[in-house]
Amino acid sequence: PSDIPQNWNYVDQSEYGYPLTWSGVLLSTSDNDSIASVVERGNDFVLGVNGAWLTDNAVIDNFEFSNHSLQWVVDAALLAEQVEPGNAIEESVYRGKLLDVQAFTNSIVSPPASNFNETMAVDGMRLFFGKGNCVSCHTSPEGTGRPDERFTHIVENAPQGLLASGIKVPGLRGLVLTAPYFHDGSAGTLADVVARYTSTSIPEVPSTLTFDEQDALVEYLKSL
Repeated sequence: PSDIPQNWNYVDQSEYGYPLTWSGVLLSTSDNDSIASVVERGNDFVLGVNGAWLTDNAVIDNFEFSNHSLQWVVDAALLAEQVEPGNAIEESVYRGKLLDVQAFTNSIVSPPASNFNETMAVDGMRLFFGKGNCVSCHTSPEGTGRPDERFTHIVENAPQGLLASGIKVPGLRGLVLTAPYFHDGSAGTLADVVARYTSTSIPEVPSTLTFDEQDALVEYLKSL
């Protein structure tokens, strides 16, 4: 099981190829319609409408794969088209509506930060970019990672099923409002998140952060 990731700041994130969904199947860039494609895929596979995503009959074809290891996605789309050929999502009727949903999604931005300790947040920022090494994964101004990066060792139990190839690095803006954390909701608070990252099982982050330093990192994350 997995939570729905936050759906905001796509316009800013598209500048460096933000991957969509936890598994990062598609890239969201300013010159493709990957978000509209995700909506079409949802209609086809989730809502039960007979679509034709990824095939010649697809309504949205202007998108770009990010995670090329997910061959099951292509196979599932082709099989669905064989089982129920054609496309009930008529291009003449629905293409504009799918693009409208994409435009609406692109209009959503994270709320401004509030209720954090500014002095501690400054210390936390130094740790984020310094000793804590958080920036090694959260590389962009939005806190997302590189489009081709996936991780399987961050949560206590490795992701399984459709997410077994790894989880993308999510954005950090508005993080304070998105609890519980991680794709599986296994961390209830930001303090739990930082404690998890400073455990000995995550080599990217040092396990020597003091409790005060962990508290400062939490305040910085609340400020984003």
